[in-house]
Amino acid sequence: MSDEPGLSPYQAAERLKGVQKAHAATIDDMAVVEKDENGKVHVQHGVDTTTAGGSIVGGALGLAVLGAGVILLLVLVAIFAPVIARQDPYYQDYSALKQPPSREHILGTDALGRDMWARLIYATRVSLSVGLVAVAIYTLIGTVLGAIAGYYGGKVDAVIMRVRKPPPLRPAWSRLEAS
Repeated sequence: MSDEPGLSPYQAAERLKGVQKAHAATIDDMAVVEKDENGKVHVQHGVDTTTAGGSIVGGALGLAVLGAGVILLLVLVAIFAPVIARQDPYYQDYSALKQPPSREHILGTDALGRDMWARLIYATRVSLSVGLVAVAIYTLIGTVLGAIAGYYGGKVDAVIMRVRKPPPLRPAWSRLEAS
């Protein structure tokens, strides 16, 4: 089975050498290309992506929903950290140094007696804030550079695009083999 996004049904039909079934997806169409026992190729357009036999389009949507669910879960954990953690992540309990997991300390305590579960839950706040700030900075830089390149065009656009995406470099050993 060959699942390639952007492959037209007819390109998929050409690649059916030894393969009985292939999926081809474009922006506005999903097709299944099958070869019967006589070698004749049949193209079925407008296939429902949820029943296309595990097509790449349905799989990508499922992964996107799963990813969004994980991010939503992390955001909820960060928002409700005081309720979930039940203990102060910075409180040092010297009577509970390096304790194993228990009912009072779900993941145990560290060398300073701090609850590891509380520290883990509160760490989601830091991780999410760092990620959001990084995305905001990159979005701002990309928007400004894109606006400048779009407004001036020509050489300015070419320079910005070359700085943004440099040409691929060959390793030194490949230059030695070519000589």
